[in-house]
Amino acid sequence: MRKAVVILTAVGLAGAVCGSAAADVMLGTWDSDGDLLPGVWSEVYGGDGPGQPGCGLSANDGFEESGLTQWRLTGLYIPSGGGAVKESEDGTITTWKTVYTTDPGFGGGEPASLELLEAPGLWGEAVTFTDVEVTIWAEVDYGEDPPLYLGGVFEGTGVAGDLLVEFSGAVERSGFDAAGHWGTVPFISLTLIPEPTPLVVLGLAGIAVFRARRWG
Repeated sequence: MRKAVVILTAVGLAGAVCGSAAADVMLGTWDSDGDLLPGVWSEVYGGDGPGQPGCGLSANDGFEESGLTQWRLTGLYIPSGGGAVKESEDGTITTWKTVYTTDPGFGGGEPASLELLEAPGLWGEAVTFTDVEVTIWAEVDYGEDPPLYLGGVFEGTGVAGDLLVEFSGAVERSGFDAAGHWGTVPFISLTLIPEPTPLVVLGLAGIAVFRARRWG
């Protein structure tokens, strides 16, 4: 099994937001050579094809089978009345903007969520953010045949009680077929507002220690 450690750091408090402090957290997995081990994402096309209502998006850190998952995004769909929108063009390259969120008509109406999952013995409980909305800006080069997906960036938000989360990252595509496409998530960064309890921040940092020992 590949030797790996996880770097998971609380970057610190980042000023006042609506009277409360914000804690920035970077989630990432690196191997012993310092190379990033990315998470994974997949999108299943809706009935009318890519970029259309009903397309379902999911992502996680790629460690689900090991039971050491840090984060997971589920229940995201392009909602009814939504769809990919052309944001800009630069020569043969087009940037598409697509919004994903909960839609009662798709996925059984399960709420879109971002889960920061419990690692056994490390921190007290999992945190599930709902009312999640994710926007992806993806670049496609139409000068290639077939068009070449160049990757993109994403931003999202969610809530869990009084705790808000803002998150962002990057996506790269690995493959596609008639049913959908999939790829990697190099990293995800989180801003938690207000500042989570010290126990949660220490627990998140503890995942790094645990994985370093487990994979070392």
